[in-house]
Amino acid sequence: MYQNQPEGKRACYTLRIESRPEHLDKFADHLEEFITQASEVNFVSCDVAYDVPVPLTAVFVGSHDMRRKLTVYKGTRYFGLPTKRKKDGYCRVYDKKLELIERRSIQVTNNLTRIEMVYKPETRIALTDIVHHPPTQNRHYFASVIDDWDELPAKQAERIRQWQLGENTHNRYIREKIKESLASQSIDFNRSASEHWADMIATPIAAILGR
Repeated sequence: MYQNQPEGKRACYTLRIESRPEHLDKFADHLEEFITQASEVNFVSCDVAYDVPVPLTAVFVGSHDMRRKLTVYKGTRYFGLPTKRKKDGYCRVYDKKLELIERRSIQVTNNLTRIEMVYKPETRIALTDIVHHPPTQNRHYFASVIDDWDELPAKQAERIRQWQLGENTHNRYIREKIKESLASQSIDFNRSASEHWADMIATPIAAILGR
């Protein structure tokens, strides 16, 4: 919990709460006290995770915004500068299976790739109403699963690999051709989010508002 820095010192200010959803229950008593004193409770932002049961090498993700910087560090693909970490659309794509094994000692049999995006609405939305505003992240990224690289023309496969490694993001024409060639196995972020959003947001709403 912290006060927004731009607001400066004042009698009344905005208190921000950041936590993993499963940890909110630990602060239930403190949160109840804050909520009773708050003039309003708004949703600010969250990370939305899309898990794909295939290896990282089989998942293609491309930004629609040619200005969004793509970097690769220790196998993880980052879309956006580190200073943009809290901005809407910041994204990282990584091997979730490997992370579970190395960081949590959790053994996972099947492959698992995670696409994680920041959702930060442009307008203020009350926490009680956020359930009606699921993320619409297809506008930021195009994603697809590539089952067999050998089925792609060699030149096209090379261009896709270059884009994914940030070695060459190509011009708009080539990018659109790549998207067209992978459209049959595209990942629909909007549909997935809308189907699960109510369940995802229920726990933090209940923990914060006591419902």
